[in-house]
Amino acid sequence: TICLTGIGIACAADSQLFRFMRANKERERENQSTVKVLKTGLWRYSRHPNHFGEALWWIGFGIFSIASGGPWWTAVGWVFNHACDWGVTLFLIEDRMLQRKDREAEFRRYQQETSLIIPLPPTLSTDARVREQKERHVTPSSEKEEEEEEQQQ
Repeated sequence: TICLTGIGIACAADSQLFRFMRANKERERENQSTVKVLKTGLWRYSRHPNHFGEALWWIGFGIFSIASGGPWWTAVGWVFNHACDWGVTLFLIEDRMLQRKDREAEFRRYQQETSLIIPLPPTLSTDARVREQKERHVTPSSEKEEEEEEQQQ
């Protein structure tokens, strides 16, 4: 079940990414502005849902190999894969996303709002919330007062 869930997530995420890239190429051909960061579908909850799906596959495979009586070292493959993927590959991808100046600011915000791997509900980090308050010229105390007023009404 874990393996099949992982394959399903990875396949769905890769399909969403493919459609996003194809739509952007079409926008370029029509001289329209492109969407800088994919933030819909599974990509709303994880910056790398395809890698999360692959990780689930490998975890499920490792559990199966050990549960079926395989030696302990059968888990070495998926541990090594996780270390390489999560410790190197993802950070190279993140750096590449920041290289293009036209999407750097939007991707940094996406990084603050969205989990790296594990799909979680999007949130604003404290830094992003403070920046948003400054943009609206609202101090944390006045924002709290506004909330209290809304609750009283």
